Amino acid sequence: MKGVYEVGRVLGAVILAVTLLIGFGLPFLLLTPGPLALKGLWPLALFFIGVPAIVVVHEAGHAWACLVLGVEIRAVRLGRETPRRPRFTAGKFTVSLPIADGAVMHGDARSAGRGALLTAAGSLANLIVAATLAGAVVAAHSANGYVLGLACLMAGVGVTNLMPFRSRSGRPTDGARLLALLAGGQFAKAVRARDANEWLMPNDAPRALRAEYVEFLRSYDGPLQPERTTKWLVYYREKETLAWVAVGFIGRALRREGRIPELLALHADLPTPAGPHVHRLTQATHMLAWEVLLVPGLPPEAVEGAVSRVTWVLGATDFTPGDPVWYREAVQHTLALGRLRQGRYAEAEQLCQPILALPKLPGDSHATVLATLALARKAQGQPHEELLAEAIALAPSADLVPEAVAATQFQPS
Repeated sequence: MKGVYEVGRVLGAVILAVTLLIGFGLPFLLLTPGPLALKGLWPLALFFIGVPAIVVVHEAGHAWACLVLGVEIRAVRLGRETPRRPRFTAGKFTVSLPIADGAVMHGDARSAGRGALLTAAGSLANLIVAATLAGAVVAAHSANGYVLGLACLMAGVGVTNLMPFRSRSGRPTDGARLLALLAGGQFAKAVRARDANEWLMPNDAPRALRAEYVEFLRSYDGPLQPERTTKWLVYYREKETLAWVAVGFIGRALRREGRIPELLALHADLPTPAGPHVHRLTQATHMLAWEVLLVPGLPPEAVEGAVSRVTWVLGATDFTPGDPVWYREAVQHTLALGRLRQGRYAEAEQLCQPILALPKLPGDSHATVLATLALARKAQGQPHEELLAEAIALAPSADLVPEAVAATQFQPS
């Protein structure tokens, strides 16, 4: 396997280097008319205009194949979504500058043959457009080195992407995916597997990504790191299952950073957990719903969506008795918060009462439940001061406690 990747990597590097050299040099070799200054700017033009054009053609090929085969297009990304770079989103399309790469996320191809066509379509589009450009120049009896240079580079990128290897980021090329589909067996296992919903399986994630994941979970309530949050959003959009497992932590970071529209969009986009990691994904689903419901003043549809997810979690989960992290009462408290946001205060209080009777309830959790009760009783015009004072004494910065203090205008003694 390593030998196949090494051969593919070397061939890809040679092909790309040769086509770059030819593409940059054709205007000079063919004595294309024009001032020397224009020819001197040609490499920059090819890089800043030609490369984005090649990426667009490549991803358009994948998208076209999806349309022809009737496969759902879930998202189209042009460019890398990194912090401080210009970016805009329109429906399923996200464009970030500069456009140096891209991806088309789609549904299940339903067969190896259809999957092979979807995988190869990007490079085929590059080769077809390159041949069309070169043919147009020949038909016009021209020696336009600029068009031929672009055609050469477009063909080189298309062929390079068909070589089987992994990029520096750890992602397999279309060639590696194509060979996995056609060869099957151990090679297919070596290329990162996807589940039925096209999510990358976490067990073969690059080591660097797994290390990032561990660090994210260790420091999720530490100093704000918007760049890190944005990076994990990108991982999620690229269908890394590790990012789905961490989606509750991503949601918490978005809420703490005040990025509420992105939090709500993430929650609305979340699939229903399934597959071999359903237990961990269900936990993540619950945590993200909690982060959404912590935001006061949400639109009713956002609250309803979060409550629906929590209700599903309660019905779909087999809770392990004695688990200190994942227990039914924690999810019931999230439902209580949802009822509070819906204005169903008596139900919220009813759901909270048995949670307070739990032995060894952590201080932060105890304070948050007390703050929920205080908010519900304040809304019903009932005494709430003692509850809130106890919550402040336990953990003044726990979830909901600052909100309850502000909402009730409580003055701690």
